[in-house]
This record gives sequence, structure tokens and C-alpha cells, in this order.
Amino acid sequence: MKKFFPLLLIALVSFFCGKNPSSERLPVTVKETLKLLNPNPQVVIYFNFDNLRKSNFRKENIGDTLFSSAGGSAGILDVIQKISGVNPSSGLNELYISNSWEGDNTLIIKGAFNKDSVYRNIKSDTSYAVLNTPSGKQVYALKEKNFYFFLWDNATLAASNYYDRIQEITEISDTTTNAGINQNPELLKAIQDCFYKSGMWVVSTDKYFIKETFMLMSEPTMDRSELLNADSVFSKSLGKFDPILKNVMSSALSAKMDDELNLSVQFGYGDESTAEQTSKILTSLISISKLSAKDKESPSNKI
Repeated sequence: MKKFFPLLLIALVSFFCGKNPSSERLPVTVKETLKLLNPNPQVVIYFNFDNLRKSNFRKENIGDTLFSSAGGSAGILDVIQKISGVNPSSGLNELYISNSWEGDNTLIIKGAFNKDSVYRNIKSDTSYAVLNTPSGKQVYALKEKNFYFFLWDNATLAASNYYDRIQEITEISDTTTNAGINQNPELLKAIQDCFYKSGMWVVSTDKYFIKETFMLMSEPTMDRSELLNADSVFSKSLGKFDPILKNVMSSALSAKMDDELNLSVQFGYGDESTAEQTSKILTSLISISKLSAKDKESPSNKI
């Protein structure tokens, strides 16, 4: 059995008001795929399992444990494997997830599908239903999961928990340009500014989502029911984090693996002065935290 060694984590925290010149370039194929996602999602998540599988860090330190909970829910990966036969360890190359306030999620799965096998399984399994859409394309429903999907092309499977959302995707073609996230310049910019793009990233321009994240970081044991009430979330003071959140426009968590695990946390602001001011605040907080931790380790505190 492969042992899990302590992770070597290189963290980069940055505050930006424009494009980070040293960030990885957004692949053209990824930008093209963004048109299939919700145009105004609360959060967008991307995994490049093909790159993650190849990394020496994963092979030597993590193995397949990373993939057992990828995407936030093993249930999603189970459904993907049931439908397509691919999984993060084999065949599943990229996974895009977006959700909106209305509750509709979009999943875009890219992988080495056997198209004939997929259709053969659907026809032989009574848990699937075949539906016709106004675009003329057929979509399939996994009835027990309320899960609608179709093969957008030979290497791309589009899925959603809402029929109306999957119907929208059937109307998007190779020549469509202004659709999905490509209609949302603020979110598209936040994704393009994201530091690492070759492994995984989580990006949001939704202030509710961003503040939820800070609430969970500042109070890990908090009652999760507080997050269900928007008024409660927006009115809650987070003390030292309030100045950071006041003018934040976007947040991005991104990572890549090669010989090490590299992690970046970014917050986007509308102007350089605000970004610099926020950076100074966080630097001070980090310094205070380090001094506090060092003081706790003092021998006099152990007596």
C-alpha cells in the first residue's frame, strides 16, 4: 500500500487589479469549452485529470486518493463512470463544474469515450429515458438521479440536473462564440487571471460565495445553517477579514502538480491602490499570526 507523505505546499497569495504577467496561459480549448457552462454561475470548478495523473508528486505521495473525492462528491464521479465508463484514474481527462443561484448545475466531461458503448448501455438499461429537444438533438435522462446528458461531440459529454439547462447546451454549436461564461466578461477575466490553469482551479465573482468561504475559514466549527440565509451572511462581521472583503471582486484558488504541489490563492480588485492596501492588511495579519504561534511555543508558556 502506498504511504501518504506530508505534502510540500508552496502557497502564493496575491491581490491583482489586472492580468498577472506570470500566470499560466488559458488554453484555447478550455476557453472554447467555457461557452457550455452556466453564463452566471456562483462558482466554476475545473480539473485536468490528465495532467494530474502524469505528475510525479501524485504518483509518489498521493496515488489515487486525490481522485476519490474530486469534484466535491464521489456521487458525481460514480454517475460519470456509469454513463461513460471513464473515471479520474483512467479515461476522464477534464471535468468542468458550474452552478447557479437557481440550483442548476452544469457538468462538462472530456475523456476517451467509447461512443458506441455509451449508446449501447443506454439502450439496454431501463433506468435511462430518451428525450427529444427543440434543437432536434436527443438527450438522455438517468431517471434515478434526475441527471440529463448527451454527447456534445465524440470527446465531450454535457450534463445537468435541469432539463432546461441541457436543452440550452444542445443549441450551442462549434461556431457559437457568445454563449455561457463567454457572455460574462468579469468572470472570464477572473479565470484568465487565475495563476495556475493546468491542474485545477476554483473561481468565483459571487460576493455571497466569497464571503461564505471566508466565514468557513475564520470559523471552521460554525453552524452551516447560517450559510443558507443571504441576509445573515452579508450582515455578519468577520472582524479582521472585513477590510479584505469590502471591495473584493473575485476569488480564485488554483493548483498544479509536477514534482511538487503548487497552490495559489488570489483576490481580484478593481484598482491597484485597493489591491495594495489589502495586501498590506493581509501581510500584517500573517505576521501577527506567526508571532502568536511562536509565542505559544515559548518554554515559559509550557510551564
